[in-house]
Amino acid sequence: MMQMILMELEIKVGFPIKNLKTGLKMRRLTLFVVFILLSCSKDSPIPDAPKPIVTKFTLTVTASEGGSVTDGGTYAEGTEVTVTATPSEGYRFTGWEGNDSTSESLTITLNSNQTFQALFELIPPVQYTLTVSASEGGTISEGVDTSDERLVGLTFMVVLGTEVTFTATPNEGYEFIGWEGNDSTSETLTVTVNSNQSVQALFELITLNILFTAGNGGSIKIKGENIYEEGVELSSAINQIEISVEAIPELGYIFVEWRSNFGDMFSAEKLYFPTEYQFLPSNTDIILNAAFVLAQAPAPLFDKDLWWGQIVDFPPEIFFASDLSNTLREKFTVDLNLAISQFGNYGPLECYVLGNSTNAANELAIEYCNRRVERGQEGDLNGCIDNQMNDNGYGMEYYRKDNDGNGIWASLNGSRHHGYHLLQFSKPYHYEEDPSSIEYTIVVFHEYFHVVNAANVFSDESIYIEGIGQQIPERGPPAMVEGSANYLSHYLARKLFDYPNSYLNLRLYMVTQMDNIKRARNEFPNCNNVNLSEINFGDSCDMYSLGTWGIAYLLDRADNINAYQEVLFPLINDIGYYAAFEQTFGITFDEFEIEFRIFLELPISQQIEIIPDI
Repeated sequence: MMQMILMELEIKVGFPIKNLKTGLKMRRLTLFVVFILLSCSKDSPIPDAPKPIVTKFTLTVTASEGGSVTDGGTYAEGTEVTVTATPSEGYRFTGWEGNDSTSESLTITLNSNQTFQALFELIPPVQYTLTVSASEGGTISEGVDTSDERLVGLTFMVVLGTEVTFTATPNEGYEFIGWEGNDSTSETLTVTVNSNQSVQALFELITLNILFTAGNGGSIKIKGENIYEEGVELSSAINQIEISVEAIPELGYIFVEWRSNFGDMFSAEKLYFPTEYQFLPSNTDIILNAAFVLAQAPAPLFDKDLWWGQIVDFPPEIFFASDLSNTLREKFTVDLNLAISQFGNYGPLECYVLGNSTNAANELAIEYCNRRVERGQEGDLNGCIDNQMNDNGYGMEYYRKDNDGNGIWASLNGSRHHGYHLLQFSKPYHYEEDPSSIEYTIVVFHEYFHVVNAANVFSDESIYIEGIGQQIPERGPPAMVEGSANYLSHYLARKLFDYPNSYLNLRLYMVTQMDNIKRARNEFPNCNNVNLSEINFGDSCDMYSLGTWGIAYLLDRADNINAYQEVLFPLINDIGYYAAFEQTFGITFDEFEIEFRIFLELPISQQIEIIPDI
């Protein structure tokens, strides 16, 4: 609001002025001064004053890979702005593009448009050296990821915390014994790198004790250094010296093969070491036996009593189907002769081993029937051949046909009234498909044990069992006949050979047999009270498994693993089977049945204690 105020001012001046009334010479001058006062009130706005001009600048801030930075913006000239760089995990801040500062916080006074970039770099990992080596006698392979580590010979630059795996491989004739710089005894070593480390794979020469032996019908000769007793034992590391060992058959015999206690076989008569070293196991005592057999010759003509029950001095006659390989023939022959060496050479014995070919089976049928006719044991050649090629009977075609399913079939089919033992076998394919298996060896032992049983029974009185054929009661109940052959063949195979790939030791095998018994008892309640003297082939109560455990129980009770064939068998002809049984085991067969039934109720942990741990 604007107000005008009039004010009267009296000013006296120093010059005379004549008073019109009084005549006094005084003069007075009055001035009116106008003051213009300005005042403001809330109801009276003041016009805007002119604004000053402000200069602004832009701050642009970015970050390279590996971090972030606070934002820039637009600010007035002279403004101080602070930006901060923050590295991501695994990265570090290195500076600013556009500024020399190395601090993560940067303060800028803006006097122009400015651009800065925060710079980051990957933090290099912490690395250590890992040095690996191998002593003489082996090599080492590494499992280092070369995308992350730098390989320098056998020294690795390895990132902290990395797991590295190495494998030590011994050379022929050496064995791995451990790691220098690590307590592990495994050939594969995994280390976690957290410092500079050195490891060395250690190897040493294998020292083997090898016992060279010769079977009946030959000898051996060893040449070389450090032989302590020629022909018997080599006690030095065979990879350090050169030796030869030769099998020399006697007149009338032929060499079959070398066979180790681990199932390794060598067909050459003369072996050279260290050449053969790679085929032998290490870290153990080894027996190499030279096997010999009589040169194959027909048994002399005979009647039914000429040779029966005797240990003969001529070899068994073995007839192989023409489609069988030499390997199968040789290994079967070795196993049969091994069984003979353990149980005695009872004869005459004819063995027929079938293959897959029907023509080859027919050839064997003709060979078999010609012999029967020539020896007066058959009168109709064609009828004999027809019977042998009838797949419903126990002839050549029956065993050939069973090869179609890769099963193992064999049986003793010789007739006492003809005076010879006859064994027939399906193809022994295990000898080629799984050389370390003892399965077919057990079959050969099993069937030959039947020969031993039959040879000790002179009676030719037999009975016919439907679906089974002729059986001679004096050989004992079928459960005991099959149980003894089964148990003793499994026992003998495991006693003679330590097969690394054997599917079960004897105790575990017997557990499977007890499982069969329990399964049958659960499915067929009548099996809980079945008698071993009554059970027969094809019975649902599993005659084989019951008989196998029955024999195991008896032999443990007698504390004589050979009691059945060495004590009981020789008594049968004089006093009969059941009297021979009582004299051998000290109890009647009926008393045994009661004891055995109680035994079957025991827990398997107690039952298995009677079985040898082999």
